[in-house]
Amino acid sequence: MGANPLAVVGVDFSRTYVPASGLGTVTDTTNLPYSLGQVVSVNSQSTNGEIRWKMVLQEDGDSTVGNVAVYTTDDNGYEISVTNGENTADNNQPAGLIVTAIPDGRVGWIQTYGLNLVAAVTDNGVSAGENVIPHATTDGGLDSAGTNDILANIAGHALDADTGTALAIGELFMECPKG
Repeated sequence: MGANPLAVVGVDFSRTYVPASGLGTVTDTTNLPYSLGQVVSVNSQSTNGEIRWKMVLQEDGDSTVGNVAVYTTDDNGYEISVTNGENTADNNQPAGLIVTAIPDGRVGWIQTYGLNLVAAVTDNGVSAGENVIPHATTDGGLDSAGTNDILANIAGHALDADTGTALAIGELFMECPKG
């Protein structure tokens, strides 16, 4: 993939931030480089096309690289969780792929669009060509979409079959609906 895609356009996408208001409810975000929920788009050869990043607030525990986050029930477009069932009203609407671990209550970046830059956690049952959704029982995991799954819950498209419990770098095209 060439240059490190986490360090393009002068933004360090691998960095996390503590909101100026401290942990918990964010009321002062003046120390953040972008607004919560803001999307930054990068289109370069080093990322094999367009990649979109979104600045988010991690809630309900820590995230791990390769997890797929869902929006929380706060439904503000920037609070995320990797806990399955968090957003039952929207059936786990996907927010994006965790590319660097974000501790609970901290702000960081997720990948919402483009070829995956880190291996994505799966259930060892994803086939090439399938749409994928947040897994119903595996926190932060992906599962094959069924015929009754709604489009708003599609996190992306598997370009290859998973190996073990992951889609390797470049084997998933992320296409989260709000990113």
